Amino acid sequence: MPPDTPQFSVALAVRRSERGAKSVDILLAILNAIPGCSAFNVVDGDPHGLSADLLILYRNARQFHGYAQLLRASRASRPVVAVWQLDPLPPPDLDARLEANALERLRFRRAQPVTRLFSKLVHGRIYNEIRKIGIGPYSRAVGYDGVDIEMIRTVIEAYAFIHHGVHEGWIDRVFATTAGEI
Repeated sequence: MPPDTPQFSVALAVRRSERGAKSVDILLAILNAIPGCSAFNVVDGDPHGLSADLLILYRNARQFHGYAQLLRASRASRPVVAVWQLDPLPPPDLDARLEANALERLRFRRAQPVTRLFSKLVHGRIYNEIRKIGIGPYSRAVGYDGVDIEMIRTVIEAYAFIHHGVHEGWIDRVFATTAGEI
């Protein structure tokens, strides 16, 4: 490598259960093949991820509450944070009233994850309203006439997590794709 090649580091954050997964290993190999790049794997909340130049929260943003807390607390010295969201997000044409209602209801969730049962009990009505109208092209593309509450919960909670992170200033970039489009 030429001496003037810039050096930068990338921390790829994944769930503990995904460490060593084939897709994670492939991404790390690709990143490490970039001249000047040193990529490494971290799990949610590992302070070592904050030492990188770029921290990528990979797969489903709502699973990174540990990093959310660390990044809120370390605004002065932190890496650029990118979310690479693989689970679907709501369509741009989601009813504005439902979106605002869902975001407001999930505002309290910023600090810690909510159990599935609690989430369904507290937010079931709004999730059911969204389920009835579908979640746009995604639900039609995969052959659903409607989607179940669990899918709506996943989509809306991921969106709320990203929305709040961007507006609070600790998420800098958002990239969304599906696992089949990687």
